[in-house]
Amino acid sequence: MYFNPLSDILFKYLLGREETKDLLLSFINSVLEDSDLETMQSLEIRNPFNLKEFKADKTSILDIKAVDNKGKIYNIEVQNIGDEVFVSRSLYYWAKLYAGQLEESEDYTKLQPVICINVLNFDLLEKPDLLHSCFMAFDKNDKDILLSENFQIHFIEVKKYQNNFNKLKKTLNDWVCYFLNEGKDEVIMKTVLEHNPLLNKVHREYKKFTMDDKMREIYEYQEKKRKDEQSLINSFYHKGIKEGEIKGEIKGKIEGKLETAKNFYRLGLSIGQIAEGTGLSIEEIQKIISKDQ
Repeated sequence: MYFNPLSDILFKYLLGREETKDLLLSFINSVLEDSDLETMQSLEIRNPFNLKEFKADKTSILDIKAVDNKGKIYNIEVQNIGDEVFVSRSLYYWAKLYAGQLEESEDYTKLQPVICINVLNFDLLEKPDLLHSCFMAFDKNDKDILLSENFQIHFIEVKKYQNNFNKLKKTLNDWVCYFLNEGKDEVIMKTVLEHNPLLNKVHREYKKFTMDDKMREIYEYQEKKRKDEQSLINSFYHKGIKEGEIKGEIKGKIEGKLETAKNFYRLGLSIGQIAEGTGLSIEEIQKIISKDQ
């Protein structure tokens, strides 16, 4: 059985534990280095991997939050499914982390930079050769003017890697190559591990995960839910396109969202996740659910 290192649970197991924070440090620094940004010396994981996060009756958002030696805040997340609200959701998560630093009436000078790193297993931007993008608050007409260092969002689109081999700087290139080939291609993996000795440790941790019966059980459950969700999204996406072509009515699109929300709820997604996936408000979803029961 193939275990995808870019699945939520496995990614957090590999990089989000106290005993593997050197791996997280290496990965974050590789992203910063690839954008010619200042790297860090040390970090603290704020939400380390905990098996209790993974319950059989819920789907969790399994990001990794960390703070470096200068107080900068990092949020690292894997996304395997893209949709039309993904960018808005990314901006919302950044804003929530940034605003969440302060209690009411606290001084704004205490705000620290928030750096979000999104590892995407789908294509986000239309430029096929842009594997790693970094967004910051620059002036539109003069890129030498940076409003603030506090805003930073990275997107790493790993599916573009095959056609952009070695376009990243060495360490990030090694990490992306690892994520795409671990558990798949032994020949490439041998070269990757020889090329970057640190990745031997993440390879050993990967093997530990795949040999743990409890981890395997949770992984299989999470993957099944992810595939069901993707299948449902694809189904309603194609249905929506067909209805739009035939009817050309906004009403059909709204009804499609309502039906999607019902099906997401039946699959066990939380109300918050349904809201993110459909664009409906929490209040609208609660009404739909109550009518459906």
